[in-house]
Amino acid sequence: MQRPLIFLVSLAVVLLPHIGWAQRDDYRLQIKRSPTPITVDGKLDEAVWQGGEPARKFYQSFPLDTSYAWVQTEVWAASDETTLYFAALCYRTGPNVVVTSLRRDFDGGSSDVFGVYIDPFNDQTNGFLFAVSPLGVQREALLSGGGNIDASWDNAWKSAVVQYDSVYIVEMAIPLSTLRYPPDTPLWRVNFGRGDLTLNEYSSWVPVPRNFSLTNLLFTGRLEWETAPPAPRKTITLIPYLLTSGLADYRNGKYANKFNFGGDVKVPVSSSLNLDVTVNPDFAQADVDVQQINLSRFSLFFPERRQFFIENSDLFARFGFSEVRPFFSRRIGLSSPIVFGARLSGKIGRDWRLGVMSIQTEGKSSADVTANNYTVVAVQRQVFGTSNLGLIVVNRQGVSNGALAGADFNRVVGVDFNLQSPNNRWRGKLFQHVSVSPNQLPNAFANSAWLLYTVPKFTVEWNHEYVGRGYRPEVGFVPRLDFFDPLTEKSYRYGYLRLQPEARYVMFPKGTKLNRITAFLNSDLYMLDTLNYGISDREHWTGLNFLFLNNAEIELAYGNIETKLVFPADFGLNGQEPLVPLGRYVYHRYGLSANSNPRKRLSAGIDAFSGGFFNGTRHFVAGNVSYRLQPWGTFTLSAQHNDLMLKAAQGRAQISLYGFRSEMSFSRSVFWTTFIQVASQSKNVNHFSRLQWRFAPMSDLFVVYSENYDDVLAVKNRSLVVKLVYWLNLRV
Repeated sequence: MQRPLIFLVSLAVVLLPHIGWAQRDDYRLQIKRSPTPITVDGKLDEAVWQGGEPARKFYQSFPLDTSYAWVQTEVWAASDETTLYFAALCYRTGPNVVVTSLRRDFDGGSSDVFGVYIDPFNDQTNGFLFAVSPLGVQREALLSGGGNIDASWDNAWKSAVVQYDSVYIVEMAIPLSTLRYPPDTPLWRVNFGRGDLTLNEYSSWVPVPRNFSLTNLLFTGRLEWETAPPAPRKTITLIPYLLTSGLADYRNGKYANKFNFGGDVKVPVSSSLNLDVTVNPDFAQADVDVQQINLSRFSLFFPERRQFFIENSDLFARFGFSEVRPFFSRRIGLSSPIVFGARLSGKIGRDWRLGVMSIQTEGKSSADVTANNYTVVAVQRQVFGTSNLGLIVVNRQGVSNGALAGADFNRVVGVDFNLQSPNNRWRGKLFQHVSVSPNQLPNAFANSAWLLYTVPKFTVEWNHEYVGRGYRPEVGFVPRLDFFDPLTEKSYRYGYLRLQPEARYVMFPKGTKLNRITAFLNSDLYMLDTLNYGISDREHWTGLNFLFLNNAEIELAYGNIETKLVFPADFGLNGQEPLVPLGRYVYHRYGLSANSNPRKRLSAGIDAFSGGFFNGTRHFVAGNVSYRLQPWGTFTLSAQHNDLMLKAAQGRAQISLYGFRSEMSFSRSVFWTTFIQVASQSKNVNHFSRLQWRFAPMSDLFVVYSENYDDVLAVKNRSLVVKLVYWLNLRV
């Protein structure tokens, strides 16, 4: 197999389209200087808001992108020594609003919203989002990669909204200490976005084509200061917590009560670089994982939910691909608690980003768990305008008796090139990662090349991945390296090559019902080294997607699937012997998915397919129904059901997963989330309930109750956690 040749061709394919396009500077907004602090009350009665040229003439981005917005918006900007201010007049056709929640960091796609997208470094890649709903609920996030949203980022800022029948007025005050920006730079970039779900319209000041998100920083205008903004005052943030909990393990007859304390410290090293330190962290307020049905032969991915890891996670977690990750933070702290951790992250100058993280876990001699130190270093360099070149080093080092265990380590070194053309038509990624461990195996590397070209009517992309048999990222996630043999109950490691081409063609019919029709064709092929790179898994899919003007959606798909098993497969249907013998299996599937108008208070969705499954059949249906009690709560019922019939004794199985979720907002400071899951595959019933009171800015009291039952509703365990978190800002 000529793997080096494939890699070099992929490298050329990624690099060739990277030519420079001129940056648009015909959208300009001046920041007016205010001699005194502005009172944030939504009245706009200060002199600084009177006169001056606002950002106006917003363009529609959805459902069309060829005209001015149906409802217009006007935005002004101002500043004083410590604060950046924005004021907006959001015109509308009536007093009705769509607001799904009073909770901070609400989903921007499900509520009416006015948003500000700021790029202080003028690099069109990294920035900040500040948004507010017509009911005054705030949302902030970090933006990276031209528009990826990290809503885990939290900071204190002020806003006020005043509503009238034909307009609502927004006023924002963003402390400069909240932002990271270069010194002595009077030019930033900015865009403003608006969502009016009553009219089903999204619009922006700088036009954004409808095949891109409003948060994409490639579509930004100039935000001009009269003089360069002053260096922000440094603020050290202390975030201590107190926690008490009780756990009852009825299966093992164990009962425990715990009192714990710890906290985080946020220290601004410079105007664009922050140091975060955590001591004795506890993640008890984290949301519960959604249970999944696994009818594959490989591990499933569960996202990170712990605050320390998800803040600024793009610096670490975006290396590699979804199934070739050199770093996956959920590997840390699961078998033993985290003692302390530190993270240094941010910008160094205009073109450099730096992330350094070190975590120390505790060993448990009673459970034969070794203490470990996890260190990750990530560096990114902006190149070719809007692309970047990144280096990552991941190191797991065992610790024994307070000293490093020299022969107990795992390291991964990788280089990623992320392509993004200035007009966003070309996107891509190229990476090469190498792992180093004791007893090193051959082919201990992984590489890939992905390239996408998109215009409103056509998208084509190519992806190649190669993972060598010796590649071993112990702090990463590569599920397709390990194959389980149920006869010997051992796992075997095989390298593979993956090819994944896809093409989509979009039609925009004229009329009042459909927004677009998308025809798609994609393939996904895996070739194993143990088969001399013959095909082990192959899927070809084709279909049509219909998106309606009211955001309802229907998709029809047909798939042709081939699988060659290198070991018998046991899907746990009878628990005695493998049901699917070695061999090559080719079968077909027909799929349907549909979602109703999500703006309605009552909405629903369904996903179903029917067809072959190795030597038998599989019929699958999943659905959900949601009701919104605006703006106080959302209630969702969900269900999945699999009907499997395999050609073997006891080969019939009914596998189901049911869930109920409620999210209640009693006010803008009190929230209650409840989640119930019933899973037949794991024979588990889970109940999770969390009450949150935000009693001060960024400060919370959590009460978390969870319990698990078996399939006959005999209780397995229960826990109750009460946690107090307080944010204290100290000016230095």
